Amino acid sequence: MSRAKWKGLFITSQILHHLTTKKKTTLNLFRVWSRSSAVPKFFTNTKVEIYTGKIFKRVWVSIDKIGFKFGEFADTRKHTKHVLRRKLKKK
Repeated sequence: MSRAKWKGLFITSQILHHLTTKKKTTLNLFRVWSRSSAVPKFFTNTKVEIYTGKIFKRVWVSIDKIGFKFGEFADTRKHTKHVLRRKLKKK
């Protein structure tokens, strides 16, 4: 079930604090720990680092990403290739 429209987007207090202070961080990056919060409009054309549970993934926020959740743009799983089968077939 989705969130009610009258409630608006879920945005954590950390992100709202960033809006009010407008501090410039190093390399103009902003770190986000809350993957469940939505991408607000004031993050357009900026780089954001999203925490995956282990590392931060750098993501460029464009106009198309507004309204989606931060977690949708940073995968938490490592995709591996099946190299072992290829080696066995060549022999």
